[in-house]
Amino acid sequence: MTMKKNPGYFGENGKNYILESNRPPREWKNAHFSGPGGKYRYWTRFSNTGSGYSFCVDKEGNHCTLVPDQGKKTIWFRDEETREVFSIAGFPVPTEVTDYTCIFTQGSTTISSRFDNMEFSWRCFVPLGEACEIWTVEIKNESKKTRNFSLFPYAEIQIDGFDCPYAYGNWHKRVEFDKAGQSMKARNLYPNPNPALFGAMLISSREPIGGAGGNEAFFAPSYSYSHPRLVLGENLEQKDFAHDESGEALSLQVKISIEPGGYERLDFSLGILGETVENARMLKLLKDPSAVDKLLSFRDKCEEKLIDSSWIYTGDKRVDYQFNYWLKKQMHSYLVYKTGVRDNLQTFMAYCTIDREETEKQFLQLLSCQYSDGSFPHSWSPLNEKLYSDKPAWLLFTLPALIKESGDLKFMNRMVSFSNGEEATVLEHLLRAFNYLKKDKGRNGFNLIHTADWNDDLDGPGLKDGESLLVTQIFCAGIRECIPLLERLELKSEMMDFLQTFNELRELLNKIGWDGEWYLRALDGEGGKVGSRENSEGRIYLNSQAWAIISGTAPEERQKEILKNVDRYLDTPLGLKVLDPTYTSFDPSVGSLSAALPGFYVNGIYVHANMFMIMADFMSGRANLGWERIQKILPDSEKNPSTNSQCEPFSITNCYRSDDLRPGLCGDVWHSGSPAWLHLILMEYMAGIRRDYDGLIIDPCLPAELDEIRLERVFRGCRYIISLSKREENKRRETRGCHTILRNGIPYPAHLLMHNTGNIIENIEVII
Repeated sequence: MTMKKNPGYFGENGKNYILESNRPPREWKNAHFSGPGGKYRYWTRFSNTGSGYSFCVDKEGNHCTLVPDQGKKTIWFRDEETREVFSIAGFPVPTEVTDYTCIFTQGSTTISSRFDNMEFSWRCFVPLGEACEIWTVEIKNESKKTRNFSLFPYAEIQIDGFDCPYAYGNWHKRVEFDKAGQSMKARNLYPNPNPALFGAMLISSREPIGGAGGNEAFFAPSYSYSHPRLVLGENLEQKDFAHDESGEALSLQVKISIEPGGYERLDFSLGILGETVENARMLKLLKDPSAVDKLLSFRDKCEEKLIDSSWIYTGDKRVDYQFNYWLKKQMHSYLVYKTGVRDNLQTFMAYCTIDREETEKQFLQLLSCQYSDGSFPHSWSPLNEKLYSDKPAWLLFTLPALIKESGDLKFMNRMVSFSNGEEATVLEHLLRAFNYLKKDKGRNGFNLIHTADWNDDLDGPGLKDGESLLVTQIFCAGIRECIPLLERLELKSEMMDFLQTFNELRELLNKIGWDGEWYLRALDGEGGKVGSRENSEGRIYLNSQAWAIISGTAPEERQKEILKNVDRYLDTPLGLKVLDPTYTSFDPSVGSLSAALPGFYVNGIYVHANMFMIMADFMSGRANLGWERIQKILPDSEKNPSTNSQCEPFSITNCYRSDDLRPGLCGDVWHSGSPAWLHLILMEYMAGIRRDYDGLIIDPCLPAELDEIRLERVFRGCRYIISLSKREENKRRETRGCHTILRNGIPYPAHLLMHNTGNIIENIEVII
C-alpha cells in the first residue's frame, strides 16, 4: 500500500524535528525534565497540541501526579471584539489556523501558527533544578488595528499519587485564587508527608483578572474542550473553589491589548505548590523575560555538553540523528522518569559514556536500596518492594562497565549503606548479589522467578515456584563480566568461586535448559516448560536465545541452531517477535503475558527484547542482520513509516504490533530502556570501540552497506576521533576485525588502545 508523506522533517542535522501539520497520526510528544540536583525531580510530556502528563517526586520518593496521563493542557484565546475562541495548535478548539509548526528540540517544544493577521507561539521547557514547567506565549499583531484578547492558560490537575482511603475520592482538594501572587493554587488536604509537593500552582507574569479552579467554568453543563463556555464571552471570577463533579483544573484569564505592528509576551509557570518564598521567587523570575530565556539557555548548554560526549557518522541519517541527539536525550529523560533497579542499571551502562560522574552518583543511590541479603526491591523512589528475580543479576552485568569506563578500581572500595543502614563497600554489595543469586534456586537449579523476571508479565500462578532460565543466563553474563574485574582486584578465591559457578550453570543450561532446537524460557513449579516445542503457543522465546549468546553459555554449534530458529520463527518485516506462536488465550502457567492482546506489547514486537538479539547478532559476526534489524525498529522505517506506526520519528517506542489487525502500530514513547542498548550496540559492537580496563578495544563488525564510518568518543578525558574504512577487497561485504591500526599516524601493533595518553585528542585510523 502507498504510505502518506510524513508531516515533518529533521532540522539542524537531526538536532530538532519540525512538524508542519497539526494533524499528525496521533499526538506527538516531547519529554522535558529537571536535571540532577534540587529538591525535586520534575518530568512532563508536551505534545504538538500542548497536552501531556506531568509529575514530580521529592527526595524521599513521594510521587505527585500533577496532570494525569490523558490530562489536557492548553491555552484558549478569545478575541474580545468578535468573541471568537481559538487555540494556537488548532486544537482543542477546531478553529482553523494557518502556518502551523511545532518544533521539538532537546530542551524545549514550541508551537506556532497564524490566525486573523496575528502570529502566535507557545514554548514549553523545564528549567534545571526547578519543580515546574515554563510556558512562554508570544504574540505579534500584523493587522492594521488594535487587537484585544483574553488568554486562558489551562491545566487539568490530579495532585495525588499517595495511598488514601477511597471514601476521600477527590473531595479533599481545594483551589484558591491568589491575586497578589498572580496565580491559582491547588492543595490536596488529605494528610500527606509533603504538603508542598501535593499541590499545584499556575502563575502568570501578567496580573490576571480572574481564575478558575474547576472545569465547571468552561464545560458545565453542556460545553467541552473544543467548545467551552468562553464563546459566550464570560470572564473568570476571582474566587476560591472546592471540588464538584466537573473535576479540578487550574486556569487564569489575562487580558492584553496590542497595537498595530505590536508585540506582547507572557510567561506562565505550572508546577508544584512549593513554599511561599519559592512562589514569590518564581513570580519575580517570570516578570523578567531575559531571566526566563537564560534558564533555557543554561539548559541548552548542559544538553550540548552531553551531546558532545560522542558522535557517529555512518551516512544513514536515521541512525546518526538518533545516536548523536535523541538516544542521549531519551536516556537522560529515562533516568529522571524512572527509579527502577533493572531499568536504571541497564541505562547506566550506556549513560556513563555520556555523563560518568552523574551516573556514578545515581548508581550509588541505587545501591543504597539493596537489601543486606543481596536482593533488591523493584524500585526505590518511590519504594516498590515486590521481589523480581533479575535485579541482582543486572548489578553484576553493569558494575564492571562503570569501572571500565573510569578505570578507577578504587570505586569498588566506596562505602555505601544497605537499605537497613549497614555500611559496606561497593565490592561487598556485588558479592552479596552474587551469593544471593547463587543460593536463590529452584528444584532444577535455575534461579527462581518470584513475582516475575525481566518480563513483568511472566507472572502466572503456575510460576509461583517457577525458575527463570533468562535470569540464570543474565547471571552467567554478569559472572563473566566480573571475573576480569576480580582478577584485577587480586581476589583469587572469589574469582574461582565465580568461575566455578559459571561452569556449573552453563552445564545445567545445556543439559536441562536445551529443548532440542532452542533454549527454554522458564520452568513452572511442577516441572512444566515455558518456551518449549511441547507448548502449543509460546513455543520459542527470543530472550533466552539472545542471552545464550550474550552470556557465552551456548556452545558454538548450538549458537548456530538458535540463530537459525530465531530467523525462522521470530523475524518479521517489522522487527523480532518476543515469542512464537503468539498467545491467543490465557495460560495460568504463563500469566499476564498470555492474556495480552495478541501481537501487542510483550506478546508482539517488544523493542527492548529486539536490542538483546541485535547485540547477539553483532557478537556472532552477523553484522548484516544486526544492521537490518536496527533499521526495522528505528521509528519511521521504510516498511513501517511514522504515518503507519504513528511513532514520533525522534523517539524510540517500546513496542510495535505484529498482528494482522493493525500491523506496525507503535506503543508508548519515552518509556523504554532500548535507547541505552542501541547506543551501546552502535558504539561498542558495530563500530567496535569497546571500553576495557586498560583502554579501548578496537573490534568492528560492519555490515556490507557501510564501507566507512567515523566515531568520536570522549574516554577518560581524551577525545578519540576514530575513522574505520574497509580495504578495497572488503567493500560491500560484511566484515569483522581489523587489518591495520594507525594511532596519530603511527602504526599501532595491538587491538587494545592502551589509555596512557596525556593528549587531549587522539586520531585513530582503522583499516578493516
